[in-house]
Amino acid sequence: MLDGGARFSALVTRQLPAGGLWLSWHWDFTGTLLSIETTLAVGDLAPSIVDLYPGADWAEREAHDYYAVSFANRFSTPPLVLREGDTPGILLNREANRS
Repeated sequence: MLDGGARFSALVTRQLPAGGLWLSWHWDFTGTLLSIETTLAVGDLAPSIVDLYPGADWAEREAHDYYAVSFANRFSTPPLVLREGDTPGILLNREANRS
């Protein structure tokens, strides 16, 4: 993506009904939206892209705060939306329980 001139746009995270998470990285490639999707089992690490796209820092921190996603090769994921003492994963189970 980097070599092709794509720009990082968003990281979308969602809890799967059967457990685990679905992640989708969105890219703008000369006006065309591309996405790369993966699913993670509980406890798996997602790949971090912050070293290549520093602007993805906020998206990864948000995914950690809301869904407790841990990213490989990230030694620190400071809270973005949580207050001191809040436990990451505040949206876990909330979406899975919707009808």
